[in-house]
Amino acid sequence: MNCCKSNSKKADAWFTASIQNDVLALKTLSSKFAGTIDSSNKDTRRHGLCALHYAILNRNLDSISFLLPLEAHLKTGSRIDFSDLTLGVGANIVHLSLFIGDFSSIQCVLDYSNTVNTDFHTITADNQTCLQLLTIKATKQTITFIQHDFFRQEIARELTSSLIRAVQFKNQIVFQYLLQQYDQLSDSFVVWIRKFLVQFELIQNKVDGTILKEVQKLEEKHRSTK
Repeated sequence: MNCCKSNSKKADAWFTASIQNDVLALKTLSSKFAGTIDSSNKDTRRHGLCALHYAILNRNLDSISFLLPLEAHLKTGSRIDFSDLTLGVGANIVHLSLFIGDFSSIQCVLDYSNTVNTDFHTITADNQTCLQLLTIKATKQTITFIQHDFFRQEIARELTSSLIRAVQFKNQIVFQYLLQQYDQLSDSFVVWIRKFLVQFELIQNKVDGTILKEVQKLEEKHRSTK
């Protein structure tokens, strides 16, 4: 499968099939057009999107399921306006599904993200993270995804960034508060955080080991509660 093929009029049927949720047509055309980026702006189509993006935009679950293995790695090439929010260029499929807010589509995309090596923990050109989009667009139904493994990792990353800033600015109160938040995370995330912080400490040449000592205390606390 080629990546980011240029569009032609022959690909119109490919994008239309995705918009109309015609999986049979998608299967027939996939060998020729999977990975094609749309360069038109006709009717309901946008410049810089692929068939999977259209499937997500139109909440076409059958098409999403079929297209995920073919185009999950592709990012949007244009800004997308929906309701009162704009999604920046360079959004991945997790960004896009959260942006649309369809529960079944989000579930499908998040579950798929756990099965591949592609890193979906990225930001758009407007500095939008997946976690931000979840909280901004959350409904009573979609906010339950905060418990999904994908977002536990997002939360761990954001907490870690905040923890590092607290160390840099020598804010001990914030530092201690953030460490307490890690108690909500599983042991595997504590280990991941420890590795991340140790790397940061080595880079910063912090020979006193302040961060490492605090995280070791956290690890001991986790072990003692088992």
